[in-house]
Amino acid sequence: MSIQHFRRFAVAVVAVAAVAIGAVSGAGVANADTGDTVSQGTTAYWIAPTIDSMPMAVADASNSPGARVIQWYNTGGNEQKWYFDGVYNSTGNYLGFLLRNKNSGQCLDTDGVPGDTLFQNYCDPNGRPQQIFNNVADYDYYGYPIDWRYQNSRSGLWLDVNGDSLNPGTGIDLWFQNWNDNQNFFLTQTS
Repeated sequence: MSIQHFRRFAVAVVAVAAVAIGAVSGAGVANADTGDTVSQGTTAYWIAPTIDSMPMAVADASNSPGARVIQWYNTGGNEQKWYFDGVYNSTGNYLGFLLRNKNSGQCLDTDGVPGDTLFQNYCDPNGRPQQIFNNVADYDYYGYPIDWRYQNSRSGLWLDVNGDSLNPGTGIDLWFQNWNDNQNFFLTQTS
């Protein structure tokens, strides 16, 4: 991809970072058990691996908990759009973010086993702490973020397209960091 392509997304990436640190947020939701708070993001994004640009999507636009998360052709559907919801502990320290699907309102989740396809589930970072992610930017020569890697806070594993596949329908999983393009993702702001 060209530098101009990445610069086009720089504004969107900065917006995601602002959401992640709480500069842009919706209403916060507190959990009485732990005091953790979720600050809901208000802008949806396509998250697509750089190897093939197919957005991360909930299979079959399902609203069911447990539905697989895959890569698929860009259809413009809400099952391919994700919000970044910031998670903060009781003292206000940032813990990471949830990736909440615009179509179902459920969050990206994992069973914690490397290579198992991710799925959507009811959002609850306290009951399901494996839903919390953090991101790391890769920068170009000029200091612009060109893509992102996403690490699961609980397992330490990285968001990954299973087997470096270019095929639609391939599962999105968590895997050990390998520095390959199947673990690099770019963001596009959507409506």
